[in-house]
Amino acid sequence: MIEVRKGIIEKVEFGLCEEYPFLLGLELFFAIDDGIKINTVGTHLVNVNDKKSRAYQTGVMIDDLLKILTIAGVHRISELVGIPVEITFDDHCLKGYRISVRE
Repeated sequence: MIEVRKGIIEKVEFGLCEEYPFLLGLELFFAIDDGIKINTVGTHLVNVNDKKSRAYQTGVMIDDLLKILTIAGVHRISELVGIPVEITFDDHCLKGYRISVRE
């Protein structure tokens, strides 16, 4: 069952993923109004051990980051905190998110 919930970006980190230290990139942490917290592990990340596709993955990550910053209307990842998002779940699993356009 597809469900869309409203929330905000609560925290943003760039660096090595704590759970998977071979992954480098952007992690977004969301807070939903009923106290649920979720993050984007597995998206916007580069496997630093994969030398064959590392350059390509880095380019994709930078394109993703530029798109996120542009849609949110900010210049730095630290400015993403507090930005409203719509988070899509499929059977209670994170399927995706969309930055809500500010009015």
